[in-house]
Amino acid sequence: MRVYVGGLFHEANAFSPVKTTLADFRQIAPEQRLTACEFGYSDFIQAVRDTHDTPIAGFYAIAQPSAPCSAETFRTLLDLLMADLKQCSPPDAVLLFLHGAQAADGHDDCAGDIAAAFRAALGPNVPIGVVHDLHANLSPRMIQAVTLVAACKEYPHTDFPETCRAVWDMVRSGRAARMVPAFHRVPAFQAATTLKGAMKDFVADLRRTEPAPGLASAFHGFPHADVPHATAGILSYAETEMEAQALASLLAERFFQTSLAAAQSNPGLSVDLAIERALGAKGTVVIADRSDNPGAGAAGDSTHLLWSLGRHADKRSAFVLVHDPDAVNTAHSAGVDAHITLSLGGRANELSGEPFPFSGRVAALRHDATQDVFGSAAALGKSALLVQDNLHVIVNTIRQQPFSPDILRQHGLDPTRMDILVVKSTNHFYGAFAPLVSDVIYCDAPGAGNEDLQLLPFRRIKRPVWPLDPAKMCRAVLNGPAPVG
Repeated sequence: MRVYVGGLFHEANAFSPVKTTLADFRQIAPEQRLTACEFGYSDFIQAVRDTHDTPIAGFYAIAQPSAPCSAETFRTLLDLLMADLKQCSPPDAVLLFLHGAQAADGHDDCAGDIAAAFRAALGPNVPIGVVHDLHANLSPRMIQAVTLVAACKEYPHTDFPETCRAVWDMVRSGRAARMVPAFHRVPAFQAATTLKGAMKDFVADLRRTEPAPGLASAFHGFPHADVPHATAGILSYAETEMEAQALASLLAERFFQTSLAAAQSNPGLSVDLAIERALGAKGTVVIADRSDNPGAGAAGDSTHLLWSLGRHADKRSAFVLVHDPDAVNTAHSAGVDAHITLSLGGRANELSGEPFPFSGRVAALRHDATQDVFGSAAALGKSALLVQDNLHVIVNTIRQQPFSPDILRQHGLDPTRMDILVVKSTNHFYGAFAPLVSDVIYCDAPGAGNEDLQLLPFRRIKRPVWPLDPAKMCRAVLNGPAPVG
């Protein structure tokens, strides 16, 4: 079979101060597509190769999470994707890697728009398989337009290869075309990792109850998109409508309960409470500054925790990563071991806090530092380690969340010799950092990625939904299937 593989990957945060332009979408050059190392997209290509079929490596572009792009930018990218498809003779199948929470001005459901365009171009008979990020906002339009859509199950998202193989296997065998979908909305957003606690148990249960043949996905949703169809939910494919509906209903109830339990076991603390708990801990601890997570569209330059820990010079602390290109360039101009004075961070908007007055040493400089992101080497851009007393700050030029403690090691720091590690991430850090520390503390400081949803000015999201509304009220609407077309 000849299989077209393409996609567009962007998570849009309606509250993000970071603009999204066409230039922010990194497009994979045609000559590099077959050999690229891009999670999801490359996993689809490898899955097709593994079955000795022929992948047509098509258009793919990715941007860091940020504000919704303009309608013109989205239409340009969609036109490029459709023009690329047109250059190929009709493929036997299509596989698309789409985030699922992309929005643009006037386009609440970019993934649904893409799926509908592909269906219109290919007709009713060419199978289309889609893999989404776990935080996708699944729409009825998407379910109706494609043959099969699934989300990864793990957070951190380590199972994209497994998910892409499962979708391709069902599409290739023809089983996907015989499956019936059922979607149940779950009116509860949460951001817990699947590596521990109630959410780990739920994912294990999800895998056990997944139909054979068939597929089931738990969509955690992305509330920060603030679009009407933003939601968590369960999507099940089975051989009969009765079987698909029964499984989706069962899993939706469990997912709702698990979401509440997971949030209660990992509460987000204020800055003061997070610092107090960290100061009283033994061994190295991590504070997750999840409100300023670039992976959720935040700026990555907030200083709330920086100001607080700066008052505790007796504690060895490290911040990873602070996005501040001006500070990086100043450090590189000064050189290693130079003493510099500058204002650090706090530039994006009022949520970033006041710039932090840094006066200290340039301890390390890098042009080539990287981190592992789902098997791909992600460049940090230019970076620098700045040290003021016991405060260590890694600043860089390419905005992103930290996934790996190798970032610290590449700048000469041993993470286990720190008392407190601050990571600007919600959960993708967890798999690599948690084994090194005695405690993980989640902090809800001000920020565009704040998980205390009560603090964000939602205008369009469908209500009721927990935690914006009481759990009892949300449970009352957890009583039936959502439309699939």
